[in-house]
Amino acid sequence: MKESKLFEGIFDKYLETDFELNLLKACLTNLNQFGNDLRFNNYAYSLRELSRHLLKRLAPDENILLCSWYKNEIEGKANGITRNQRVKYAIQGGLSDTFIEEELDLDISGTKKKLKKAIDLLSKYTHVNEDTFAIDESTVNNHVSEINKAFSGLFTDIDACRQNIILRIEDGVDSAIIERTVYDVIEDIDEMSTHHEIEDVDYDIKVEKLNNLEILFKVSGSIDVLQQYGSSGDRRRGDGHEMRNSFPYECELGCPVNKLKDFEPKIERLNVNTDSFYE
Repeated sequence: MKESKLFEGIFDKYLETDFELNLLKACLTNLNQFGNDLRFNNYAYSLRELSRHLLKRLAPDENILLCSWYKNEIEGKANGITRNQRVKYAIQGGLSDTFIEEELDLDISGTKKKLKKAIDLLSKYTHVNEDTFAIDESTVNNHVSEINKAFSGLFTDIDACRQNIILRIEDGVDSAIIERTVYDVIEDIDEMSTHHEIEDVDYDIKVEKLNNLEILFKVSGSIDVLQQYGSSGDRRRGDGHEMRNSFPYECELGCPVNKLKDFEPKIERLNVNTDSFYE
C-alpha cells in the first residue's frame, strides 16, 4: 500500500513552529502504519490536536474577544469562544461581517461547516468502539480526502480574504507610496546628488498581519531616480551631469480594520537601500 500524501503542500505556509511540523509528521506516521488496526484512530487523535494548536495560534483568545463581531455563544461560560469563531478570526481577523460579505464578496459559511464536520469526524474516531475500530481501507481514504478538502478550504479562504484586501487597496497604496517618495525628501538619496527626481515607483504588496485592530501591509519594490550633479547652470555649461539609478525599498503601511473601506494608509516605515550606489 502507498503512503498517504495527506496535506502535501497544504500546510506549507501555515505550520510555523517545530512542534507543529513534528506533530504533522507524527500524524502521518500514525496514518501510514498499515497493519495496525488503530492507525486511523491514532491519526484522528493526533490530527485533531494539531488542528487545535493551529487554530489557537491563528486565532488567539485575547484577539477574538476584542473583535467587533464577537459575542459569547457558549451559555454558562464567560468569554466563551467556539471553533467557528476561531475559524472566522483566522480568515477575517477583526474585519466586520458586512465588509467581508459586501465589500470583499467572500462567503466563509461553507468553510466553517466543512471544517466543523471534519473535526467532528476526527473526534468520533478518537473513541475506540466496534464501529470505529479496524476500519477498512476505502473508508480511511474517503475520510482522509474529506479532511484534506476541509483544511484546504480554510487556507484557501484565508488567502482569498487577504488577496481581496490587496486588490481593494492597491490604488491607495500606490498613491501613498508616490506621495511619500515624491513629496518627502528621502535623505539617503538626497545626499548622493545635488538634485534628484523620482521617475517611477514599482511595488509589490502583501498582507503581513491581520488582527483585531489593524492590517499591516509590507510593500517592496524599486524607486527609479534621475540624479543631477551640479546646478542647472553647471549643466548648461557642460560641467555637471545626470545619471539614472534604481534603488530597492521596503515600506510598511498600517490601516485600522474599521477604516479599510475608506483606505488612508499610514506609513509606519520606509527604507530605501542605496548600497549599490557606493559599491
